[in-house]
Amino acid sequence: MEGRGSIVKRSEIGCVYAATLIIDGREQDCFVKKRRYVRRYERLIQRLGGSGLRRAAGMADRFLEEGISTPVPWGFMTVSGVREPLEFFLTQGSRRAVSVYAYLLTRYPCLPRCEQDLFRRKLSLKLAYLVSRMHQAGYENRDLKVSNLILRDAEGASRNEEELDLLMIDLEGVRNFGRIPWFRRERDLARLNLSLLRAGCFTAADRMRFFKSYQERLGIAESKRGWERIAKVTEQRQRATLERGKTIH
Repeated sequence: MEGRGSIVKRSEIGCVYAATLIIDGREQDCFVKKRRYVRRYERLIQRLGGSGLRRAAGMADRFLEEGISTPVPWGFMTVSGVREPLEFFLTQGSRRAVSVYAYLLTRYPCLPRCEQDLFRRKLSLKLAYLVSRMHQAGYENRDLKVSNLILRDAEGASRNEEELDLLMIDLEGVRNFGRIPWFRRERDLARLNLSLLRAGCFTAADRMRFFKSYQERLGIAESKRGWERIAKVTEQRQRATLERGKTIH
């Protein structure tokens, strides 16, 4: 994979590739998530068929049925019989894809001011749609952050189009509760807000635009106190994350 594509996201236990492979005799753009299992209890869970990546593979079909944008799943594979088992999850992809986090850090600063404003406005509204649709369908995502959101067409992201082609990846932190209480939605929104603050380009007006659109889509009366509460939870999460020495992204 390293010789056939580019790395979209990397962590200590795996990575996501954007690659072009020969499938059924044709070139196909795809994403490949590779996950290795290091800890003993993770290896046990993986052998029992309950790994996070396997669950995420099944969750992708359910997301698509609910109209929540995520890459179309193509296949799942386990490599066992080795000291650290490996799992691979193959999905439909795009060679022009990039994570929102990488885009905000590298490509966004190079845009003209007017295109930056347009991109932030479109991203605010698209995020509001995607997150509200997820919550309406009864899902929470405890790993909701901009590094887990993909722009399928990074080159066209700043053009004057109706909306961005935005996908949610890494569904290992997703759970379905049927109905999401406010404190769970609040936790998701605070996690997303924290990652946007870390990226550094989203203004207070951008975040308020997102929250207002989110409330409207859920039929919630506009409330400034709701956003103040999320800002407070965001600060608490930021302090806790820094105390544990973790990277915020």
